[in-house]
Amino acid sequence: MLTSRIRDVSSSGNNQLSLNFTHSPSSAKTRIADSVYAITSSNITFHPEQSEIGENNFALKISYMGRSYSLKGLYKKEYIRSFDQEEFSSTTVRIIRFDSILAFRDGRYVSAFLPPKDYNELTKNAQNILSGHCQSITIH
Repeated sequence: MLTSRIRDVSSSGNNQLSLNFTHSPSSAKTRIADSVYAITSSNITFHPEQSEIGENNFALKISYMGRSYSLKGLYKKEYIRSFDQEEFSSTTVRIIRFDSILAFRDGRYVSAFLPPKDYNELTKNAQNILSGHCQSITIH
């Protein structure tokens, strides 16, 4: 924890602010609140060991907002070539469609009905995962 106190320096007559940067152990309530925040924040965790990425199809397992999701669908690789350097090109991925978006609930995966904001967030992150996968294949 950060503590501060005002220290009086009698020789100069000025007050100075003193900061103490010692770290005290957090309480159990603070640790629980931090773990709940980590689960419910909008961070997405990708589980590559449970995912499959083919030439144009994918089955991704991710965690988002404290829930596990299974995303299946088709994607398309688009190659963008540089005009001034022939050997330079980049690959982007565009998701064509999701065949299914399932949420893990009560011990099984069921159809997920997501608000547009969460759907767009999952789509954006799935594209980033697939783009990273395609770039790692072309690099190796």
